[in-house]
Amino acid sequence: MIPNPNSPSGTLIPTEQLVDWPTPLVLDEAYVDFASAHGLGLLSRTPRLIITRSLSKSYSLAGIRFGFAVGDPAVIRELYKIKDSYNCDALSLIAATAALEDQDYLRCIRERIWATRRRLEQALAELGFFVTPSEANFVWCRWPGRPLRPLYVALKERRILVRWMSYPNYGEGLRISVGTDAEIDALLLELRQLV
Repeated sequence: MIPNPNSPSGTLIPTEQLVDWPTPLVLDEAYVDFASAHGLGLLSRTPRLIITRSLSKSYSLAGIRFGFAVGDPAVIRELYKIKDSYNCDALSLIAATAALEDQDYLRCIRERIWATRRRLEQALAELGFFVTPSEANFVWCRWPGRPLRPLYVALKERRILVRWMSYPNYGEGLRISVGTDAEIDALLLELRQLV
């Protein structure tokens, strides 16, 4: 299973690197609507591939808990053998259908996220953060040589919530969701005072 784009980094593995994957592969594309590429084109060339998607992120429908899988019909038939007997409820299906039919909304949200993400990445870099180029609706940044936990706590005290994460052999970082322009402006104002 490969999340693409990945969390917390927001990085994207180019789909061409996945064409000859030697084992069955689940490509988790929960954040792919914010990325520059997706894996759907691999389905015709990689028969043991399953792509999973969610309406929680780009369609702003986290509350309905709706996701789906796409794959070769023979592979999907095998999944039915282990599928839970409960399907999605009627309200979730109606909401998901309406969301998927409203591609104008998706394009609008995606363009806004892209623009705000670029602005956030640039501003963080100007403040001295090491910013990993993101293909998701969040940005991962590190602060070489300085601890990030105190900065995370100071932001939280100011009612600005970001995620602080620490990984062995990799270090710590902040995962910052791309919010509204006003939310990002408030974050950057506080960060400029704190750093």
